[in-house]
Amino acid sequence: MVCTKAINPVLYRVLHGSSSTTLRPLGTDSGKGGPFRVFHNSALNDAYVFKFPHFDDRDVRRWEAALSVGNLPQDSRRIDTGIFFPDDRIRPETGGVAVYVGQRNFRQVLAELIGLDTRADTDDARHDLEILDTLNDLPSLDPFLMKAAFELRGLSLADGTIVVTDAESKAIREALIQRLGPVISKAFIHQVLSPAAKAARIAKEVWNPRSEQMRQFCMAFRIPVDEAPQVIFALQGMSFYEHLLASTRDVTTPLARYLREEATKPNDASKYHSAELAQIDTIRQECLGMLKSHLTNASQVFQLYDEGVSAFVGHDQPGPLIDFLRLSSSFYWSLGHCVTSRINAALVLQDSLRSMRPALAFANIETTLQRIRASLAPRVDPI
Repeated sequence: MVCTKAINPVLYRVLHGSSSTTLRPLGTDSGKGGPFRVFHNSALNDAYVFKFPHFDDRDVRRWEAALSVGNLPQDSRRIDTGIFFPDDRIRPETGGVAVYVGQRNFRQVLAELIGLDTRADTDDARHDLEILDTLNDLPSLDPFLMKAAFELRGLSLADGTIVVTDAESKAIREALIQRLGPVISKAFIHQVLSPAAKAARIAKEVWNPRSEQMRQFCMAFRIPVDEAPQVIFALQGMSFYEHLLASTRDVTTPLARYLREEATKPNDASKYHSAELAQIDTIRQECLGMLKSHLTNASQVFQLYDEGVSAFVGHDQPGPLIDFLRLSSSFYWSLGHCVTSRINAALVLQDSLRSMRPALAFANIETTLQRIRASLAPRVDPI
């Protein structure tokens, strides 16, 4: 539990980032992902639920090296969930208290802070804790993933609580079928069905992680039965991130443009020492490097996916696909960071440029770059 006295780049990321990383309470900018009222405890509904990564340098080096050989470490889940309770709902940037799902004495802290009676084992407490546990099992807080996760756990929410458009669901479903359809069709080639019937069957079954067909699919590729729903859910999540990556290029392109040297050159540079100017250039290069690295790593994941499918469908070699499926949950979490951090940084840039004038003043460029770095970084310190 940490008390925040003044705004910093990490808190700014929580307050102004995308809906992928923050669920906002009522009364905030709904265009970024609010309101979100799913808890029974009113204080939780008035808080900011947020995601933050905590990869360390060793994790990142190991992860990037492993991608080249398709052997991602099994323990690569490095994204946690926090809850920020602002002191002032009108001015949350002035500070507040942050707690973290899974931290020591988490339930006791919630009881002391907001009166959530976790020891009474009431329906309200069980509901809110299960919601938090479900959110903590996701790399990001996108509506599509939340809706799918709640359904997988059998959690029922009021209609309209989480909205996913038919167009978005269709695009993600088609991306998943495009890759897995040929695999499933070949894996169950003994089934006597017409091509149209087989396509319809695949379209239905591939979307249900608990279906008998998908259970058999996972068994055929040596996935333990109890892990089958998680594997299929991870594959759905990867299809979602692929869709998100493609659909947000227009959002992230200005970020790459801004990080070019010309866009971050202060118009009052003559007032500052060369060492100070060199420092913001170092931050700029660091941000640009992380931005490129995230895109490269995401592309490598999908390349491994395609190579596994191609090896099985075209050459009767299931090994690469078995390896990929075995590590699908790890790929899913890593993709979540690569894709959503780019979007988060782009929206943070938009907010900074809109709220700070003149945009090319040294102090404002330095602040903007620090905020972008906090959004792209593989490790973010707690608030």
